Amino acid sequence: MTWGALGADNQPSLDVLRELGQESHLPVAAHLTCFGCTEANLIRRLTAFQAMGVNHIVALRGDRPDERELARLERVARAKLPIDSELRRNPVKTLKHAEELVALIKQASGMDISVAAYPEAHPESKDMKTDLFYLKSKLDAGASRALTQFFFKPETFLQWRDQAASIGIAKPLVPGILPIHDIDRVQVFARRCGTFVPASIVKQFERCGNNANAKRELALAFSTQLCETLQQEGVDEFHIYTLNQSSLAYDLGKRLRQPVAEHAAA
Repeated sequence: MTWGALGADNQPSLDVLRELGQESHLPVAAHLTCFGCTEANLIRRLTAFQAMGVNHIVALRGDRPDERELARLERVARAKLPIDSELRRNPVKTLKHAEELVALIKQASGMDISVAAYPEAHPESKDMKTDLFYLKSKLDAGASRALTQFFFKPETFLQWRDQAASIGIAKPLVPGILPIHDIDRVQVFARRCGTFVPASIVKQFERCGNNANAKRELALAFSTQLCETLQQEGVDEFHIYTLNQSSLAYDLGKRLRQPVAEHAAA
């Protein structure tokens, strides 16, 4: 369940979390971003999550605001302190890295923690070695697993998994799978997060023209094949992105539970 950006509270997210907790027996994981937030505010949010029965946090840095926005967030945080507080007259310490958030969650609660990972490196990282160093820092700080950004070639994940193992990362690395609901939107989204979309995939979707059913079937066939290839390499968990297209994710889950021959003939 996603959370607000730039440290903003997101009441709709809280409302949905509360309803999910009341109406479903499935465990719910809540996203939590930290950039520009104080430790006190984050602890209050963690307490609110626990009160709703949420015990799994996906700990993220969140979008990096520009310096002007960051200064504004710090002024707002300082203004909320008591008038006689010494902190009010000094700069307020806000978190800037997911590693800090993981450590805070681990110290303040017994909640399960997942973090983000990037098989093609985070767009802000100078290289893969540096990116893996930061991933290891988050896991060592107390996270139980890493959920990856989406990718479209199995070797992208498998080669990255080997690199991670070579520097001592032993905790589960869960591949992120995105069924392609709209190839144009996915390409835009992929450019923002540094994900490569093979030209061969783009061409296959373009050949479908305006046939929505053909596009949907292609999306399911491609994501199913990607998951099955990873399963053959020992992967037994997936993090499926929906981008508000939950029916595609649901149908992918159903296909993965079928014997291979059934959906291969579909």
